[in-house]
Amino acid sequence: MLKKKCFYYHAFRRFICLMLTGMVFTSANGSVTLDSSNVLDKIKGCWLGQIAGVDWGAPVEQSFCGAIMPENSIPVWSPGMINTSYTQDDIYCENAWIKAMRDSGVNCNWHVFGQYWVQTTFQLWCGNDAARHNIWSGMAVPTAANYLNDPDWFETLDFEIEADWCGLVCPAQIQSATDLGWRAGHVIGYSDGVYGGVIVAAMHAKAFTATTLDEIIQAGRQVLPVGCKTRSVVDDVLLWKSQGLPWDSTWTRLHNKYYYSPTNNGQAKCIDGALCIGDVFIGLLYGNGDFEQSVRLTVKCSDDNDCTASTCGGILGAWLGYAKIPDKFKSAMDPDAILQANEFTFNQVTNLTFSLAKKVTLFNGGTISQGQWTIPDQGPIIPLILEMKPNTANAMPVVTATATPASGGMVNFTASASDADGIQAYQWFYGDLSYGDSANTTHHYLANGTYTAICYTADRTGNTGYKEISVNVTNATGASGTTTMVLSPASLTFAATHGATSPAAQTLQIANSGSGTLNTVSTGISYTSGSGWLTVAAGGSGNAQTLINTVALGSLAFGSYVATVTVACANAQPTTATYSVAFQVTAPISVTPGVVTWGSPAYVKDSTDVVKTGTLKYAYVWIGTDRTLNSVPFKGTGSATNVGTSPYDLTIAPVSGSVAPGVDQMAFRVPDGVTGTYGNMLQAGLFVDYADKYTITLNNLTSGHNYQIQIWSCDAYYDGGNTTITCGDSVVLDKSKVNGLGAGQYVIGTFTAGATAPKLTFSGTQGGSGDKGPVINALQVRENGTTGVIAPKGNIVAAGANLQNAQNARIYDVRGRMIGISPNGKLPQNARSGIYLLKSADASVKIVKQ
Repeated sequence: MLKKKCFYYHAFRRFICLMLTGMVFTSANGSVTLDSSNVLDKIKGCWLGQIAGVDWGAPVEQSFCGAIMPENSIPVWSPGMINTSYTQDDIYCENAWIKAMRDSGVNCNWHVFGQYWVQTTFQLWCGNDAARHNIWSGMAVPTAANYLNDPDWFETLDFEIEADWCGLVCPAQIQSATDLGWRAGHVIGYSDGVYGGVIVAAMHAKAFTATTLDEIIQAGRQVLPVGCKTRSVVDDVLLWKSQGLPWDSTWTRLHNKYYYSPTNNGQAKCIDGALCIGDVFIGLLYGNGDFEQSVRLTVKCSDDNDCTASTCGGILGAWLGYAKIPDKFKSAMDPDAILQANEFTFNQVTNLTFSLAKKVTLFNGGTISQGQWTIPDQGPIIPLILEMKPNTANAMPVVTATATPASGGMVNFTASASDADGIQAYQWFYGDLSYGDSANTTHHYLANGTYTAICYTADRTGNTGYKEISVNVTNATGASGTTTMVLSPASLTFAATHGATSPAAQTLQIANSGSGTLNTVSTGISYTSGSGWLTVAAGGSGNAQTLINTVALGSLAFGSYVATVTVACANAQPTTATYSVAFQVTAPISVTPGVVTWGSPAYVKDSTDVVKTGTLKYAYVWIGTDRTLNSVPFKGTGSATNVGTSPYDLTIAPVSGSVAPGVDQMAFRVPDGVTGTYGNMLQAGLFVDYADKYTITLNNLTSGHNYQIQIWSCDAYYDGGNTTITCGDSVVLDKSKVNGLGAGQYVIGTFTAGATAPKLTFSGTQGGSGDKGPVINALQVRENGTTGVIAPKGNIVAAGANLQNAQNARIYDVRGRMIGISPNGKLPQNARSGIYLLKSADASVKIVKQ
């Protein structure tokens, strides 16, 4: 009777666990089965949790570094806050990584990750920015993020804040999540700058099957090697929590030990990767699994609290799932609004993540059938090799490594290393989302193909060296019965200018990641817009099949055209796969040489008014002596006729019937509220009486090149009046100090130089007795080369405006600040009405009305 009661009791407990975890079933061989809808719910929950966390913490980001945030300073959550994350790097940085996997395969190597990272155009800071710059400068991964080349940021939380994807695409596959975190993390950081991302990745992967929060925490903890700072932080927080310390006492001990440590100084304190993981753990442990309380507590921990709150929210969101997150965090969200630096909507990024999770699961020998995911057991968690910056200058270990294929997909690996400090450990990363210890080992590959394997070794100081080798597998047996189609790339993009010839064909590869051979494939095309413009032809056979995609320009009107191609193979799992094809047809652009288009005038504020976009051609100020403002050198001039040396940069002349202009350096005064060099350079100017006009001809320009001109108009002595500048288009500047908005105005115009030099006409109105007419105090001309065309005034109506010929163009505002890219032919959502500079490989770029 007792045994029978125990049986029913344990059966009931098992039923409850299945209900709580979304029907997770563990088989006798260790594999787990997940429900497809539950996997998607957890992926959506993680993305929502990340967004909610960063939105909640952003208003007080780093406001109380080194101190607990006062209760009354914590932002009060309101549902509308969920839509304020569009420009948060915690969210948009994940673009590069998942796009690399989407386009190059789920086991793409770290060089591919580096290529996608260096191609990003969104704004970055600290380690993220340093890595991108170093790769752009020619450094290879992982050298670009090594402590020798990035001494300031290699251990900060940069990769930690964007590593959520590593775990989301590896549901219940902790070893694969760790492998991804290690390889992608070394694009950005070193040592604890990588471990912070790896622990986040492992915790997300475990969240798909965990029945308790402790399982998630322990999974993350176990991948960290003993001796790294991140592991020490985690162990300390767990210890102090187990001792019954309240959260604020744990926080105080954590900061006394790590924040105020003599080795932790400078501006990196608030973004120290290990310390910020400690804040995340405080939120998780003391929030007791409650989403709102945990994220709120992480915000209160006050370090880089929008980042830590985003990580905490992501982990809990992956564990709880979207459905169980309180409505207040999702009720106002628009799932089809553009997120992720204007590339993905919430629905798009969650669906892409879900698609990658499928591919990883199948790649690792799992199966997906009738909504059930069966995921093989990846064995016990293997701690990563210990990597540390040596205390003194230290040469990296020198590694030699070989790979010898054997039968059935088995490969024998051997490695040796030498170092003056002695070798501490070896670890192999096999290039198929798995890794293992020891110098000499054997690994089984499930599918044929070429893999990039890496042998890592560490000396006794923790300094690491590595060796990459290529492994060609030709006789893999794979997982029994699997034949899986993998399409690469997952999407194709064509572009053509109306009136040109159709673009060249593109090839899409069909590979098999399982053990069998693909039968002949068939294709079908469905058009979202337009019809008949795409042709798909099959080539090759078996596991070396291709699809040749050709688009025909024909008589298609301007616009975007999208098609979805379905590839079918009767013996594949699943039997169908899809990819998208986009075709952008743009209109040829015409530019009127020498006609200036003007941006909106802006009131004079401070020295950052001076733009630095492009290359300075010349700059002048009529104060009479040289000035430098915002690092731009202005030459002083007192001339009202010819400026510069022959051949003159500027030619000044009265308009017929007008009095010749003069220079006034006495009557004008320093504008109110403008101090220093800026105010001084604006107290004199070129002028005529309000009834007269004059012209300035811009000389010494190169025909066909694009230029910006910035002009200041300020008369601080009199109120009222304006200056009108005309060169094909006109703009009116308020040159007075009225309205409380600033001392005069400046404007930026753009034009393409032609055979005839641009001539600007200046006219004005009188603002008071004795007031001057048109005034110009300073002028600069900057060249933008031939890689961009400025949009004409009035042609931008709002964010989201269409862009002609602007595929992947970098978009800058007129002050030289990059605001994003235009991958889908749209102006980014964070752009406002105005004038923008587009830099693209295509010189024909223009913004048009929606």
